[in-house]
Amino acid sequence: MSKTRTLRLIARFVAWTMLLALFLPTAYVATAIGFSLWPVNRNFESAGECEIFVRSNGVHTDLILPLQRQGFQDWRKHFPISAFAELPARAEYLAIGWGDLGFYLETPNWRDLRFRTAWKALFQKAQSALHVELLSPAQLALQSELYAMRLTAVQAHRLEQFILTSIAEPNLPRADSGALLLASDAVQAEPIAGASYGLHDAFFYAHGDYSMWRTCNSWTAEGLQRAGVAVAAWSPFPFGVTRPLRALNTQAAKSDSHSNSK
Repeated sequence: MSKTRTLRLIARFVAWTMLLALFLPTAYVATAIGFSLWPVNRNFESAGECEIFVRSNGVHTDLILPLQRQGFQDWRKHFPISAFAELPARAEYLAIGWGDLGFYLETPNWRDLRFRTAWKALFQKAQSALHVELLSPAQLALQSELYAMRLTAVQAHRLEQFILTSIAEPNLPRADSGALLLASDAVQAEPIAGASYGLHDAFFYAHGDYSMWRTCNSWTAEGLQRAGVAVAAWSPFPFGVTRPLRALNTQAAKSDSHSNSK
């Protein structure tokens, strides 16, 4: 083989490699956007006795539920209060999110994102975790991006069961994201020592493997889907969760305004 032909083959290989490197991320983002614009549970009506919330900081989304309420889960049984350095005054809510522990701790905001952190989270098997934060009503009101909805008892129970199946109990093997787990009302999460953002939050061991196909936001969307809430079919990015909820909250605000004007 001549030197010229060899150089041409090398150049062709490099060109195809570069094109592939550009195509795959573009195809992933395009697919994610497409599925994020495709809502499921379109007939969901926000009407019920249990009010829950979803919050977003532009990177992560969290479910926010009452800490305890008659007829619903008492989350203090599942996430031990002793795991939190300090309790806020009037702790009435808890925010729950799922994801890769390393990504959680190293990327609280988009400005903190590093290529190495994203690569490890997407392509290397690592410890998944549940991030739980206790909130007072005053702290809840200060959330910059918050969406409210009301669930029936049946819908709330489905969401609770989804969260319970994500908890990895001490001394038991973790299940991958494809495993079918049966939730137990007696399950208790194991805290991850030394992992927190502040005084009112803690991290706990979780089931499931984080990947580009199952992110913290798709976990949130999956839980809402189980409860019958209108949300994107697949949502690796926050907007697939928040976009349908923003429309839901706008519709509810218009309905309330119309009722008050009568």
